[in-house]
Amino acid sequence: MRDYWQEGNLTILGAIARYQKIIYPSFVKDLLQIRLLMAPAYTRQAFQNALPEVIEFLGPLQNLPNEMEAYAGNDMELHLRFTKLSGNPIFTLIFNGFGNLYITMAKLYFSNPEARANSHSFYVRLLEAAKANDPARAEEITREIMQDSIVFWEIAEKNTAY
Repeated sequence: MRDYWQEGNLTILGAIARYQKIIYPSFVKDLLQIRLLMAPAYTRQAFQNALPEVIEFLGPLQNLPNEMEAYAGNDMELHLRFTKLSGNPIFTLIFNGFGNLYITMAKLYFSNPEARANSHSFYVRLLEAAKANDPARAEEITREIMQDSIVFWEIAEKNTAY
């Protein structure tokens, strides 16, 4: 019998994300840990490569309605946009593999008002870093928030049986 965890690839991960009934308990947390490693890098690269587009995108995020759906969709769009603006299409390919799962789990995550407040702070701080043309600060902010998101996910996971 073949072990897809040892022999699989991104196609397998994408399939697992699509068929949510077979997600093992720490799958989302494991994905968030990978995002913690990737997001600071693609954010920094997006700031370096396309600062005007970053500023234009971040502007409207400052006034999101305090609703789960608004945060879930816009947060996904932020990460997808930054992967594209990074100039490295591999980031986008990896991120695209988990789009459906991202939205489903983001709604659960953003049902917590504290998670929405934390993300709002993230968007505000990112815009400040963008206006200061400070990619290193954007990378640092992103790393902090991605670490926080793992803690918020653990809270959401305890409060629901998905």
